[in-house]
Amino acid sequence: MPQLDITTYFTQVFYSVLVFLVFYIISLRYILPGVLRVIKTRKVKTSLVNLDANSLLKEERSFIENYNKSLGASYSMIKKYIAVTESKNSLTEQYLLKIKTKLI
Repeated sequence: MPQLDITTYFTQVFYSVLVFLVFYIISLRYILPGVLRVIKTRKVKTSLVNLDANSLLKEERSFIENYNKSLGASYSMIKKYIAVTESKNSLTEQYLLKIKTKLI
């Protein structure tokens, strides 16, 4: 078998080292800078997305806060109107009772 021949060990090792060295240089010069560029771009995009998400969360919180304030204000106004209506209704009932008693 030729792969086990001692005389071919040097050439096999030499070409193996040469192939790996060429691949290492090519990957250092061309492949890795592209990969690093993609990773940096992805990191910048994710940070921008996180900033947008945080601003949207702040906007949502302020919207909910304003909504709750307006809801509370409208609830208190409705309670006042109901109280006024009930007092007027009770006054009306009193007048009606007085009128009925006078008629009878």
